[in-house]
Amino acid sequence: MRAAVLFGLGSYEKQFKLFQKESHVTWLRGMPVSSTDADAILIFGGDGTVHRHLPELVRLQIPVLVVPCGSGNDFARAQNVRNVKDSREAWHSFVSRDENVPRIDLGLITPLGKTGAGEASTPRLFCCVAGVGLDVEVA
Repeated sequence: MRAAVLFGLGSYEKQFKLFQKESHVTWLRGMPVSSTDADAILIFGGDGTVHRHLPELVRLQIPVLVVPCGSGNDFARAQNVRNVKDSREAWHSFVSRDENVPRIDLGLITPLGKTGAGEASTPRLFCCVAGVGLDVEVA
């Protein structure tokens, strides 16, 4: 099995070592170029890290496990992954039996009109929470 690992803004090498104990996994660092380069992707980070990589993850269509290392971790919690221990158990289940790979729904925000610079706005994918500016106005 080949697995890619992506890290968020913090350093998560200590947590990653817990996953490297699987001797039959070849680890690749960084986003795979194609879906034939890896069988799974582990993301060490939080909602921001997931969001940053979401377009590429959708393009690749391979299983993803989020190891919650961010400040909020709403996406991971929605998948019943509350901590590194939960992630490790899900990973072990996947590696040993190729199980535990649910599909999730994504949202797409398609802005109307053009940006302030006169350019067409880019559609944005989201997988947990999306804001459209109202939250900023309220705050």
